[in-house]
Amino acid sequence: MNMIFTKILTTPIGEMIAMATENGLCALEHCQEIRQDLWKKRRKTYFPNCKDLNSSNRYIDDTEQWIGAFFDKKWQMMPTVKLDMRGSAFEILVWTSLLEIPLGVTQSYKSLASKIGSPSGARAVGNACRRNPISLIIPCHRVIGAAAQLTGYAGGLGAKESLLNHEKNSG
Repeated sequence: MNMIFTKILTTPIGEMIAMATENGLCALEHCQEIRQDLWKKRRKTYFPNCKDLNSSNRYIDDTEQWIGAFFDKKWQMMPTVKLDMRGSAFEILVWTSLLEIPLGVTQSYKSLASKIGSPSGARAVGNACRRNPISLIIPCHRVIGAAAQLTGYAGGLGAKESLLNHEKNSG
C-alpha cells in the first residue's frame, strides 16, 4: 500500500500542510478550504491508491528544515527537497520553470510563457501556477502580472507580498 505522509507545519505566513510519498514531497499547501478542495481533486487523479498517514517522513523533515532556513534567511542552509511532482505535462513544465526563478527575482506570467515556448500562454501559465501543489518550494509567488502588479496567490496577496519582501536582498 502506498502512503501519503501528512504533517501540519506552522510558518510565518500561516499553517501549511506538507504531504509526501515515499518518492518525495508531493504537496505543501496553505490550509484554506479552497486549497484543500483542490488537493482532494488532485489526489483523486494522481494518488488514487494511497493511504493517509498522519506522520512525518524524511521529505517532510527536509521540508521543515527548508522552511526554517528560508524564513531565517539562511539561504545557503536550505536543503534540497526531493519533489514528487504530478500533474499534466504542461503543469510540470511550468512548475519546473518556476524552480529556475532565482530567490528575490520576479518574472511575469507572459515572460514565463514565452520562456517555455508558449508566448500567448500567459493565462495557461497562471492556471498552472494556481494549481501548484508545492507552494514556497516551487516559487509561484515570484510570478507577477505584466505591469509588475501582484496577482493571485494561494496564500493570499498579503502572503505573496510578504514573501517577496522577505526575499529582497537575498543575494
